[in-house]
Amino acid sequence: MPGGLLGLLGGGALAVGSFLAWADAAGPNISGEINGLTGSNGWGTLIAGLVVATCGALVWSGQRHSWVRAAMFVAALTGLGLAVGSMLDIQSTSDDLPATLRASGVDADIANATSLDLSLGLWIVLAGGAVSLLASIIGLARRRRPA
Repeated sequence: MPGGLLGLLGGGALAVGSFLAWADAAGPNISGEINGLTGSNGWGTLIAGLVVATCGALVWSGQRHSWVRAAMFVAALTGLGLAVGSMLDIQSTSDDLPATLRASGVDADIANATSLDLSLGLWIVLAGGAVSLLASIIGLARRRRPA
């Protein structure tokens, strides 16, 4: 039942990380956090985490139905994909931020000093997605034992 416990933990991390900050904005005239639930990816990781955690709890309690394992796999893959996509999006936005600000009329020195960095919540979601995927693979790889 290690797959069930890992699924419960990984799904919990996916869900909890969705509520936390995913990016930190900093610069001479700006500072703040961007919460995971501000965008649709955060809601997707929250739902994926809840599905994975529920499936993990079912597997941990002894449910060995193939649909539970399959649902855990799909939700884990979705959560991990959304986390990776969000990381790439934030990195791309961060790379383009100075040029975008300069094009908007912001002073070049201020624009160049402004940054957007990944925050703890997104790292937790990424780790939760990876653990969830591992748990689902363990669950899918285990043969069904006779009762």
